[in-house]
Amino acid sequence: MLPLSTRPIDEIVDRAENAIDAGDKAHFEGDSNLAGQQYEAAVDALAEAKTLTTELAPDRVAEIDRQLRSVRVRQQSLELSGPHQTVRDLVAAAREHAAAGDRAFHDSEYEVALKEYESARDRYESLADSLHEFSFDECTTDPMVCDVCRQRFDAALDFWRINLGVSLQVCLACTRFGSDGNIPNPRAVATEQRAVVENIESIRDGNVGLDWTSDAPPQSDESEDVGTTGDSRDTRQILMQLVGLYQQLGEPPTAADLDEHTDFGYLAYRDEFGSLSEALQAAGFES
Repeated sequence: MLPLSTRPIDEIVDRAENAIDAGDKAHFEGDSNLAGQQYEAAVDALAEAKTLTTELAPDRVAEIDRQLRSVRVRQQSLELSGPHQTVRDLVAAAREHAAAGDRAFHDSEYEVALKEYESARDRYESLADSLHEFSFDECTTDPMVCDVCRQRFDAALDFWRINLGVSLQVCLACTRFGSDGNIPNPRAVATEQRAVVENIESIRDGNVGLDWTSDAPPQSDESEDVGTTGDSRDTRQILMQLVGLYQQLGEPPTAADLDEHTDFGYLAYRDEFGSLSEALQAAGFES
């Protein structure tokens, strides 16, 4: 249970994070006005939280400042260039087809599921081509040139974490590719694409039983209202990121590693699996 003195802070931060999520969703769907309103609400909430934090929990001021910076970058990067918009639109279309395939599979409509997954695969392939216009792992020597889109700007750019363990000097639009943004970077896209391809292969092979690789098994009528496709997709994604991080580190990640190097953070793993140890076991590792 949280100390009484910090509960108001956490409640306000939760409100801010909900507004950020709503803003990201609106921005991803192309509604910049609604996204701007949600980001402004998040800024107001975080400013309020910072005032309380300064008085009640000074050790959390840096954390609130980091969240404020992230939201303000979101506000400044609402307008995307043509290539950025193309990537965003392809991601949205690919995920829409993948979700439709999941629903069809759950209803045992395997032919429909196969067509939807194939459409998702095609979008992911187009997305991979579009991402070739960007660079995600090479730094330029010019502080006024974005490391990702390679465009030149009038002032020095800030560093931003885009890929796991890599900080690049990027423009505002390219911050959307980071873990704090709403456009997935190539690593995340490859993970999603691989899952779709595995689903296609499973259906073609007639493997729709216990070894199915989709986001969740079919639900019985009694459990039909428990959970959603989005929740199951998150579970699959957080396990994939845990496996990837474990393989990169060569050892079990700590809670701090999860906070720094995954899109979800330690608390998401704890809430989903009960503990980090149980999350590792669910991912196939000995905790």
